[in-house]
Amino acid sequence: TPFLARRLDEYRGRSFVAGGYLQQAVSHAAGRVHLVLGARWDRLSTNRSSVVSPRLALALAPSAALRIQFGWGHYAQFPEPAWLFSPLGRPTLQPERSIHYFAAVERRFGERSRLRLELYDRQERDLLFRPLLEPRVAADRFTAWRLDAPVENSLRGYSRGLELFFQRRTANGLTGWVSYSLGYSRLRDGATGASFPADFDQRHGINVYLGWRVRPSVNVSARWVYGSGFPIPGYFRREQNRYYLAESRNAERLGPYQRLDLRVNKAFLLRRGKLTLYAEVVNLLNRANYRFSSFNGYNARTGQASLSLDQMFPVLPSAGIAVDF
Repeated sequence: TPFLARRLDEYRGRSFVAGGYLQQAVSHAAGRVHLVLGARWDRLSTNRSSVVSPRLALALAPSAALRIQFGWGHYAQFPEPAWLFSPLGRPTLQPERSIHYFAAVERRFGERSRLRLELYDRQERDLLFRPLLEPRVAADRFTAWRLDAPVENSLRGYSRGLELFFQRRTANGLTGWVSYSLGYSRLRDGATGASFPADFDQRHGINVYLGWRVRPSVNVSARWVYGSGFPIPGYFRREQNRYYLAESRNAERLGPYQRLDLRVNKAFLLRRGKLTLYAEVVNLLNRANYRFSSFNGYNARTGQASLSLDQMFPVLPSAGIAVDF
């Protein structure tokens, strides 16, 4: 039986990007005040759009043990040629833009330890998105999947949070670091009015690394990583381990990611280098971590969605030899 097929992702075209930047750094008070000013200019030939991105960074050192940093900058990213010349896009798509704010305070305790707190805020606008692509529930009805949905500069939102970091370094004995991050990332679609967490919105993250030099040539280290679950991109809700179409986007999340790694190194000094034997076990506790793979369709009568979630690697032992000359 003859049928008609339409290609949706075929594109052909050419564009040129020109750019340049200017930067000036100034130090005062014997290096205790350091200021960096700069600006970047970029132009895309396809739609003849130009952007100017100013930037500023300030570092203060009131004492040898205290350091304070501030940063601010405008950034822009032009659309990929695939969207500029695709039937789903258009040459007049605008660059994605963001404004970054950054502040950090670092306190040193002697020569081996430091505590650092970082705060950030990023305001975004004109992000590329296909508002009508994904099926969902609207007015108690299932909205169909629109594969021909156009690309628009319809998203704007923010990402903000903090990271607390403590590190201790020593050539012998216990060394390592621990960090905690808290983040919020949310977007709003101007075409539909929908507001939702960003696809990579992760609320909590913890990283711990510890190393111990048992002997001058033997080192044991361990790393533990934890991250709260990312949203499952799309309009889904979970009910009794099944997924259905829903009204809200990115309302369901994957389970948290967690992993413990262990490594042992044994070094041998050579006349002209060093030979290191190592053994490592990744995901020592065989934690089952999953990531979103694909949305495979839905039942038009019940709204049940078919999703693919891939399990990441299980316990993974390895051993090897490294030679340094």
